[in-house]
Amino acid sequence: MVAPARKFVPETDAGDYDTLLKIIRRRYSVRSYRPDPVPDEAIEQIIEAARWAPSGANHQPWEFIVVKDRDRIQRLGDVFRREEISLREGDTKFKWPQYSYVGEAPCLIVVCADPRVKRVINRPRPPENREKTFLFSLAAAVEHMHLAAFSLGLGAIWLTIQEIDAYEQELRQLLQVPDPIRISVVFPLGYPSAWPSLAEQGIHSRRPISELIHRESYETGRMRTEEEIEDFVRTSTLRGQHGSWQQEQEGL
Repeated sequence: MVAPARKFVPETDAGDYDTLLKIIRRRYSVRSYRPDPVPDEAIEQIIEAARWAPSGANHQPWEFIVVKDRDRIQRLGDVFRREEISLREGDTKFKWPQYSYVGEAPCLIVVCADPRVKRVINRPRPPENREKTFLFSLAAAVEHMHLAAFSLGLGAIWLTIQEIDAYEQELRQLLQVPDPIRISVVFPLGYPSAWPSLAEQGIHSRRPISELIHRESYETGRMRTEEEIEDFVRTSTLRGQHGSWQQEQEGL
């Protein structure tokens, strides 16, 4: 006999916003890990959080490969190191991170996606809309993973896989991923070597909320000028002091 659904009571079940915001604000991208193994229970808790992410039409495109074998992790890390060299050569002005940490992480969670379920997002929506919904759904799952990891005292980073180059093909071979399954994100996971201070995390580098909110409609008089955008790119993003890549490369 199926038990009746429990009634949702907002006053007791809605949760603690302050605790949630603390987790959101303290989450950061971890690039240095202790060698301590990550418990299987923690990994399953993180994936449990991911599977409750929202997805378009509930199509749930995600699947997860958990990699803990040291040799396999190091071989995957070597692919990322070689990609890093290629990226630096392609854009010398961008502040590319070093990818050596991938091979040093005690665990990798590889987020895969099955594009065949995109068919649920049916006509009259165009194909590009299906792809957008597909990717947004995966992003929601990975964000849940980040927050769950921090709540368990673990650190992680989100590495988006470019699905059009030779490095992606190497990853597919190492992980034995069949077509048409796609590799979306590699998620190194472990206990951080050290927790940074709030200042080191750049917790105050977010744009103030007063700049982000428009009331009733977009307030065009508050749209940032090109000069303000350029200053933001130079001072608050990984482009750093090297100017706007888009302006230089695309003539914007």
